Amino acid sequence: MAQLDRFLSAMVSHRASALRLDETALAELEISGAARPVTKAPLTGAQVVSLLREVAPAAAGEALAAGQPTSFGYVSDDGAFAIDATR
Repeated sequence: MAQLDRFLSAMVSHRASALRLDETALAELEISGAARPVTKAPLTGAQVVSLLREVAPAAAGEALAAGQPTSFGYVSDDGAFAIDATR
């Protein structure tokens, strides 16, 4: 199971509309328009890229490594997700 799947599972179980993984910030779920933290420590840029590259298709993984924006779909046991990444 990919590390990102834990965050996505929390997103589904809390009926969140979005998961935000921002460098130097806590991971957050957006629930009813409000941000709710799901980590105790801020994420590093390397952590965010690692979480996304683990599930990204090859072309999206290359874009992430190069610091370019990318979008891709991901299907886990919890459903289908649209992922938009910008550095």
